[in-house]
Amino acid sequence: IPVNEPDLPTKIATAKAAGRLPDVCRFGLEYVAGFALDGLLDTKAATMAIADMGYATFYKGALDLVRSPVEGIWAAVPIDGWVQGIWYRKD
Repeated sequence: IPVNEPDLPTKIATAKAAGRLPDVCRFGLEYVAGFALDGLLDTKAATMAIADMGYATFYKGALDLVRSPVEGIWAAVPIDGWVQGIWYRKD
């Protein structure tokens, strides 16, 4: 079900209160720490998925960004990314 990103925390909180959290959810990395602290993420499943796919499948930086701030294991599985940079002319 598509959700506007600014509405995501409210929708997730409502789903949790109703006992209807989604099995899978795609969201930005900025939500991982908060959702993990709130107990909304299955850290064991995320850690098993990453282990099953192989740690070398992922960039270390991506894995560092989805590590649970409480448990120190992975709280989510990174699925995509893009290069961000600044290019400039020297002249």
